Amino acid sequence: MFGPHRLGPDVGPESLAAMIGLPSFDGVMTGFARIIVDDYRASWLMNRILSDRGRMVASYAALDLHFTDPSRRGFTIGQLRHAAASHGFASPGRMTAWAASLRLLGLFAAGAPGRPQRMVPSATFLAMFRARMAQLYRAIAVIHPPADLRSAALEGDLFIADLVAGFTEPYHSGKRMLDAVPELMPLAEREAGVTLLMSVLLKDAAGEVIAIADLAREFSISRAHVRSILQDAEGLGLVARSPGGGLYRSLPGLGEILSRFFAALFLAHIFALDRALARVGG
Repeated sequence: MFGPHRLGPDVGPESLAAMIGLPSFDGVMTGFARIIVDDYRASWLMNRILSDRGRMVASYAALDLHFTDPSRRGFTIGQLRHAAASHGFASPGRMTAWAASLRLLGLFAAGAPGRPQRMVPSATFLAMFRARMAQLYRAIAVIHPPADLRSAALEGDLFIADLVAGFTEPYHSGKRMLDAVPELMPLAEREAGVTLLMSVLLKDAAGEVIAIADLAREFSISRAHVRSILQDAEGLGLVARSPGGGLYRSLPGLGEILSRFFAALFLAHIFALDRALARVGG
């Protein structure tokens, strides 16, 4: 079921259904959704990297470019802009601004001298990436035992390079993880969009009140932004508004679409992991 597809992971309907049908899937999905929501609240820096689809894919693209040539680490702004335009995850202009902001925050640093100027991920950026991968693979290990990695595995640059290459491989053939959940694409482009919906699902399951003001405080975004996301989600049949208009609840469609999202996410990272383990003989 989890075997590698020729050009990346198989995230077709049958593979997604098989993943979602596993007895442990709901627990793994809920647990990792909680980690994502809690991390968003706790780490302002993490938000600068992963708060929407464009930033998340850009992070993998920057790492992939960084590790491509062991003799010349790093990447240029031009390479990052080209990757964004070629694979459609962000505009070139946005990538220039994103890279500049990460450099100001100490997440990117100047690389070896030369023209054009190269940048490299900082130790802080790499540590945050390794921590997120460790969280993800600990969660996935319940479903896919080889993901129960020793911490030393994630410390090695070669192993991380292979993980990143495995995750980005489908993009080179025109595939995207969110092709499995196209309905979610507009919300994934919004800052905190998908993470906010995860919080709505978790709060509703726990019987908590779901109010715009509370979500705005939780994610440090404006009430207008929260309202806009929820209105879009309401239009997709994912949430419903109370008669008074101030509170929301999740609908079955939200659990269904997030299940497909997490199934695709897990399959993509299982593919990357198995590819990396095969390359190191693990």
